[in-house]
Amino acid sequence: MQKFLTSAGVSVNANESAPRDSYDDLLEKKRGIQSPARNVGARMDPLRQYLENDRKVLRFYCIWDDTPELFGDERAFVCVPSSLGSVHFQRH
Repeated sequence: MQKFLTSAGVSVNANESAPRDSYDDLLEKKRGIQSPARNVGARMDPLRQYLENDRKVLRFYCIWDDTPELFGDERAFVCVPSSLGSVHFQRH
């Protein structure tokens, strides 16, 4: 590409290395290693574990027992927690 642009009369800067990733820098500081960690196991890397499990469905079936009230009854719900910390309840 550089040869093509130069032949077309466009001035091209010299090659540069790719910018450093701040997450890799953080891992280096945390673990005391020299090169960026690319093959980190899911158990050792919470961000990777979060990204792998994001959007996977986890649900609990639960019952709301309101029978002690005058017109109370048992209601079945499905509790669906999200990885962002919110919880949704769906009537079952």
